[in-house]
Amino acid sequence: MSEANDQPLTLMKVRTHAGLTQRQLADLLGVTISTVSNWERGVQVPRLTFLQTKRIMDATGMSIDELVEAFNNTYSSKSAEA
Repeated sequence: MSEANDQPLTLMKVRTHAGLTQRQLADLLGVTISTVSNWERGVQVPRLTFLQTKRIMDATGMSIDELVEAFNNTYSSKSAEA
């Protein structure tokens, strides 16, 4: 997934680019919607199992490197706001 507008890749962008709602991603990963929301807002760091990681990669078409980038961007932008 390339960002044409040079904005950093975030978890929310990954999810919306894949056409998933927070509920769909939560159901896919076996977590609550509030957990997904907390991840996207940088309130909580995801602690994914290997199976959950594979599921999010399959659902979004993202590589592990892209997901790591999105996770890092989500939390670095949150800490910059503090």
